[in-house]
Amino acid sequence: MLVAWVCILWSPYTRSELPPEQEDRRVPNTHPGPDGVYGWWWTGQGFGVSDAVPIGAAVTEGEEHLRYWRGRHTPAFYRAGWPALSMQSVVTSNQNVAGGKLAGWSLPYQEILRRGLQTSLLPAWLHAREERRLPIVPLWSGFVVNTSLYFGVLFAFSFLWRKDPKKNVQQSLHRSVRPRFDFGGIGCIERWIRRHRPFPAAVGDGGGQKHGVARC
Repeated sequence: MLVAWVCILWSPYTRSELPPEQEDRRVPNTHPGPDGVYGWWWTGQGFGVSDAVPIGAAVTEGEEHLRYWRGRHTPAFYRAGWPALSMQSVVTSNQNVAGGKLAGWSLPYQEILRRGLQTSLLPAWLHAREERRLPIVPLWSGFVVNTSLYFGVLFAFSFLWRKDPKKNVQQSLHRSVRPRFDFGGIGCIERWIRRHRPFPAAVGDGGGQKHGVARC
């Protein structure tokens, strides 16, 4: 889920497409969307991001030629995840008894969960991509694939770490950094302290151990 959210928040679109127009400006053919319904779809894709939103069109009086594209409709699909798309947000239209459109917290809770959180409502300092949604509903096929991959990578790192625990990050940094700051004086002092450290006298020794002379 975290990887999918990162892609939703900051991954830009590398490809954004409207339905292909014909040379004579005739009404384009419809194509199936993520739900299998045929229509005119705007699609946006990027690293770990795939969005699809149905759009409307203004046509001539005979409905044979396209004038221009207009408006976005529902259901709109916002998917994210890497390497497989694993999370999805679906926005559908909901109306009350009088026929008015519902929005915000007036929506049914099932619709709120399916929609997720609008990125435009997040703090500005996040610099999140606008007109997107943070999904909380998984696409189970992609979710299982990604979870299995992440678990395998973590297991491999854990296995390599436990195989030789002496070669950890702290020791490697200690060995690589410490000699750079040992200009002779620090090492000499450490050796002098080790040689002149007092030791308890051995039994029958008659005195303490003789001190050595540090040579720098």
